[in-house]
Amino acid sequence: MVLLGIVAVCVVLAVLAFVVPRLSRPPQRGTQRTLGAGARAGGKAPGILGRAFSKPFHSSSKAVGRSGSPSLWMCCELSGAFGTSRRHDVTTAATR
Repeated sequence: MVLLGIVAVCVVLAVLAFVVPRLSRPPQRGTQRTLGAGARAGGKAPGILGRAFSKPFHSSSKAVGRSGSPSLWMCCELSGAFGTSRRHDVTTAATR
């Protein structure tokens, strides 16, 4: 049930981000703040349990962050902005 809720929030944020990007930012921040509170509460458990309880909240927060701002990471992936610079560095280092 919680998984369906996270998926629904991600879909709504992705649609908002494509249609009206400025309106998607406040709901994204609110959702990440809520998930952050859950991660902090789960992280207070001792040892391995703390990491295990907080991990679902961290990964959900990461998913919400990606779905709330798809224009930035999709543009970078499509243009190859990240891969181009790394390949360029490797080729220039190899030719020196």
